[in-house]
Order: sequence, then C-alpha cells, then structure tokens
Amino acid sequence: MSEETSGPVFDQQPIHAATAKRKFPWLLVGECLLAAMILFLYLYRDFVFKKDVHRIPTKEKMKDVQVATGHYRTEYNRIPFPSTIPERDMEVRTQGTWIAALIAQYDALNPRQIELLSLPSALEQRDGIYQDNNGEWVLTDPWGEMYYAIFDADYDGSIFNPETMKTEPESRSVILYSAGPDRDPKTWKDNICSWR
Repeated sequence: MSEETSGPVFDQQPIHAATAKRKFPWLLVGECLLAAMILFLYLYRDFVFKKDVHRIPTKEKMKDVQVATGHYRTEYNRIPFPSTIPERDMEVRTQGTWIAALIAQYDALNPRQIELLSLPSALEQRDGIYQDNNGEWVLTDPWGEMYYAIFDADYDGSIFNPETMKTEPESRSVILYSAGPDRDPKTWKDNICSWR
C-alpha cells in the first residue's frame, strides 16, 4: 500500500526561519559592535569622561565644608575665624585654623571640640586633608590646589561672587570653588563651583 497525501506538500521550515537566517549576520555584527563600544568605554572611561571624573566628588567636598561651616555658625554664632576679622566678605584658601576648627583640631576656635567635618586624608597632598610641614591643616582638590572660600563675614545674607563680579543673596555662610584641572582660578570654564 503506498502512502499518498492529499493536499499540498509543505516545507518543514517555517517562513520566518528563512528570514531570520538572512538577518542573523547583521544582528551578530551589531551585537559585536555594541560589545566593543561598551568595552572601550569601560577601559577608557577616565579618558573619555576625564572632565567629569572629579566634578562630583569635588562638589561633595565643597558641600561638606559649607554644611560644617553652617553647623559651626549655629553652634558658636559666628564663622570659624577670630573676632578680629574685617566686617565685609572675605576670601581665603582652605588652610589654617578655620579648617582645623571644623575638624576639631583647634581649641581656640572650637572649645567644645565638636568634629563638624570629616574628610579623607590627602594622598600625595591631593584630594583631601593633610597637615603640612608647619603643622597647618590643608584641604586640597584633586589637582593638589587649595579651594577658594568666600565668607559672609559681615552677616548680611549676601556674598561677593567672583565669577559674576557681583554681590548676590546667599543663605549659606560660605561659598567655595576649585580652580579646576588648569589650576588657574581666573579661567572660569573649568572651575568647579559650589553655586553651580
């Protein structure tokens, strides 16, 4: 007895399988390119994103100093300087007794020894806090430069902004900025500022 089939004979492969075979090489090439791009970005992330690698941690350190200064002002009803400071906004670098007072290392300005600021130690005098050869406490940015800090020393609720060259309303007691990778405070393009 012979087997006869009634009706049309169908190929065993579905139609979409033939289409998938034609697209497969392009899909494979696309996946390989995507994997290569991800690997490149992972391996060279510091180079590709060099501009922003230090921006967020630097802004966080400046914010920490602002908060600590605010707490100091709440605790002692003044900014962390002797009472003989001028009665106008003043710009200083992040070194000396005021930094020592915030980290509870200077009794004259912080007699209650309240540690208001905790920062990482600076490796090779970069990106943290260290004590220099004279015993002064110094806070540096990722490029080894001290930050610039401008205090509302006259307590009028405004601080001179060196970028806009105007006195602007400011709720905090201090604003800070880093000179950035070029270490030049006059080139505002790469400066990292607490106010922007």
